[in-house]
Amino acid sequence: FELTADNMDAVARICKLVQGMPLGIVLAGSWLSMLFPDEIAAEIVQGIDFLTSDMGDIPERQPSIRAVFAYSWDCMTSDEKQVFMKLSVFGGGFTREAAEVVAGANLRTLMTLTNKSLLRRNTDNGRYDIHELLRQYAEEKLNVAGESEDTQDTHMRYFAHLLQQQETILKGSNPIVARATIEVDIDNVYRAW
Repeated sequence: FELTADNMDAVARICKLVQGMPLGIVLAGSWLSMLFPDEIAAEIVQGIDFLTSDMGDIPERQPSIRAVFAYSWDCMTSDEKQVFMKLSVFGGGFTREAAEVVAGANLRTLMTLTNKSLLRRNTDNGRYDIHELLRQYAEEKLNVAGESEDTQDTHMRYFAHLLQQQETILKGSNPIVARATIEVDIDNVYRAW
């Protein structure tokens, strides 16, 4: 495979879709003999099950993104699984408070999930986020557990309340702060809507 001006945008999209995850890039690259980069990107958008390979040089527990995630899932406690599944309803990250209310997360669980590289914490603003492929996997688990609707309802109520609080500030003396608060959680506002 040779990177050219014609395929550079599609390759960049693949890297963005897997958020730079090395195994994701390797597994996506294993399809280059069958698909063009833009086709690979389109398949990744369809779901994580596309990211598989039968290449002999990949360790046994890493033939697919799903296998890697399943291995990590099996290493989690039931409390960690419960919280992680529920965190999948967030879009664009979340605060500690939102995680506590929506997913029942406590500080220790957030730390454990972060230490296991299942969550990332932005040291500039303290917000957490989940790699999109991990989020999709956790969302599947939430659906299978039958807890999706209740968790989404809790998420919706949390962000409706947040917007209600910002309305007063927006119309009052500090609209810039209110807009910034809403903007940072705009993906969650859209999901809640």
